[in-house]
Amino acid sequence: MTAKNIAEFNFSNFVRESLLLNTENNSRIWFTHLNLSNSKKNDFPDSGEIADYLFSKIKSPELDFFLLLVDRKRNEKWTITNNFVSYQELIEIKIKGLKKQKKNTLHKRGCVWKKYLNRNELQKLINRNPTTPIEAIAASKKATIIQPNKPLRLGKIN
Repeated sequence: MTAKNIAEFNFSNFVRESLLLNTENNSRIWFTHLNLSNSKKNDFPDSGEIADYLFSKIKSPELDFFLLLVDRKRNEKWTITNNFVSYQELIEIKIKGLKKQKKNTLHKRGCVWKKYLNRNELQKLINRNPTTPIEAIAASKKATIIQPNKPLRLGKIN
């Protein structure tokens, strides 16, 4: 999907908040939270494409990370109740320590979980774990971190 196609979705209608987070380790993290779960549209681009687009619009040059938290819902037709289930996706783009690169080579990772986190909870998790924001949050939610440019290792469920 092109940036022009993504721009047609007018994400400003879905932004819950977009701000620079205050962290205890003085990391400069731009945080944007989108709520797509209440929209009647169901054809949104994937969150990685949305993150790329929104990141390209940020004018602050001194960031360490860009975080995009997206609220979504899906119909899990394989369940008995066939209900809509709400979930969140977090996309992290690491900026600090990277040389200027083409946008398609950004260091981007993501994870997904079903219980909602708000910004305050998310910020507490980030402050407790000084590694990277996504590692702190994924560990607390027992979520797997996915990197789009690397294969996903599958394992046996016991």
